[in-house]
Amino acid sequence: MGSGKSSVAKCISNISKLEFYDTDFIIEEKENKNISNIFLEVGEKYFRELEKIELINLSKKNDLIVSLGGGAFCNLDNIEIINNSGISIYLKSSANEILSRLNDEEINKRPLLKNKNSFIDLMQKREIFYSKAHIIINTKNKTVEEISFEILEKIRR
Repeated sequence: MGSGKSSVAKCISNISKLEFYDTDFIIEEKENKNISNIFLEVGEKYFRELEKIELINLSKKNDLIVSLGGGAFCNLDNIEIINNSGISIYLKSSANEILSRLNDEEINKRPLLKNKNSFIDLMQKREIFYSKAHIIINTKNKTVEEISFEILEKIRR
């Protein structure tokens, strides 16, 4: 959340000419409401079920770039789907780095970012899952383009 996943994924998609998908955007389009409202109206469990369905659908396609929501990789079934169908990448960022990138409007759209201590706790809990990614990129002091080219270089190896 706020690590630059969508920006980096779009950049890699442009460079590689591969199709780009954003699971949160797909869900928002299908549900005709934003993620915050889905959480409020029907709960996180329902959202996570929709997310898993989209991951399964996308895993059947080839040659694409997918940006996931911050919690998508925090489920062992999802990790298996993702890691068995492609290369997973964790954009490792500190809480301070993420918060410095976002303006007040973006923070307000993301309820989990409003309380810094809760956000830091959440990041620590998610680290166990994120560390199962195939590639881990430290984003500190790097531009979207630098991160994208680093990822492409690691994939080529």
